[in-house]
Amino acid sequence: MIRLECDSGAVEHHLRSLVDLVEKQGGFLNKRLVIRCQEGNFSLCSKDSSLAGKWIVRLPPSCLLPLKQFELSVSGDAFHVASHASEFSGRRLELLEVFLALLNETGKAASLKATDPGMVQVDDPELHARLAEGRVQGSGQARKGQDPGGRNPEKLLLLALNKTRALVVGKGDSQATPENGLVFMPVIDFVNHHCLAPGFDHQVEPGGHQRLSLQGFFPFPNTMECFAKYSDYDAYDLYLNYGYVERNTIFARSVPVVISLPDLGTIKVRASVATVTHPNLPPRMAHLAPYLPAIAVDHDARVAEVSFLLIPRQTTLPMALREVLDIVFSYLDPSLALTKRMQYLEMAEGQLLSENVKYYKALRDYLDNLELARRDRYGSQIKGATEMIQVQLSLLANYLISLHNLKRSIVTN
Repeated sequence: MIRLECDSGAVEHHLRSLVDLVEKQGGFLNKRLVIRCQEGNFSLCSKDSSLAGKWIVRLPPSCLLPLKQFELSVSGDAFHVASHASEFSGRRLELLEVFLALLNETGKAASLKATDPGMVQVDDPELHARLAEGRVQGSGQARKGQDPGGRNPEKLLLLALNKTRALVVGKGDSQATPENGLVFMPVIDFVNHHCLAPGFDHQVEPGGHQRLSLQGFFPFPNTMECFAKYSDYDAYDLYLNYGYVERNTIFARSVPVVISLPDLGTIKVRASVATVTHPNLPPRMAHLAPYLPAIAVDHDARVAEVSFLLIPRQTTLPMALREVLDIVFSYLDPSLALTKRMQYLEMAEGQLLSENVKYYKALRDYLDNLELARRDRYGSQIKGATEMIQVQLSLLANYLISLHNLKRSIVTN
């Protein structure tokens, strides 16, 4: 039997019901797992280091809770099932009700109201627009097929719940759009994010149905907590999508920027968080897969539009940005000479870094000068944004230092 470690008897009761229902529905939960809930925060752990790299949770379709099959409502600080499709019944409906009971018992609605940047829209749409401006082209909400929610508090709260708790399943299935593939995922939902962890595994069962699986990844031996990578996110992405700040991200995603390169053309950089797959990359380029954006070129206008550019932390892939920019140059001009490419690399890198630093400093100044009443109303979101800005500026500063050292090394040699 899976061990539960909770500081609340009510939470432990609901957790035991959840585990029993998942197993009755055909889900696999490794018996050496430990589910913890301390001060309302869930985590999935193990006492056994041999689980690293092994499948520790498998959820068949019968354990997944498709959002298209039910509607939720909000009453005060509690989520409820407002209605559901006729086929969504029995143990699946029980699973959803227990899942919501856990969220309600641990105060997730109140927590989302206090920390989710999207909730700022309720009373301060101008502040929200400033907080989200660097990701307006390809936000997490757009990726999941959600509309902005206007300024309706209940709708915004449900959007925040979906954004932080649901996953699109059905990768590789032409029918798996965000609208019909978004699910809640019991137990797997308790896993926190780590940028170096494996992602959630979408395995295809006989008949084409998707099974969601989790592999053991325990980076901290002292806690043996299991982590998964939610997606390729930086600190800004995690702040906007999950309302918390991660300091150990491996890159900074550029804000929207237009890079002008005389005699070569223009690179329009969006800030999409959508994952781009490159199934036919040659082996020599395989390491670049997470850093390669979607690229569209208008040769007549000499414009290349890229879905994103990632500025790497120098302890990961220090040359990844340069390699990607060089590929974009080759799209604009396949015959570009090496000396010209190096000149354009410095030009593009300089503009990209300068505009990103400018953006974060301007946002920091804006937040520092907010009226006291606005700071009090959304204190947690503003504090989170300020911490996120520090993370991004630090990564950008380190990248600039590494560029300076590289140039000095070239001159010396």
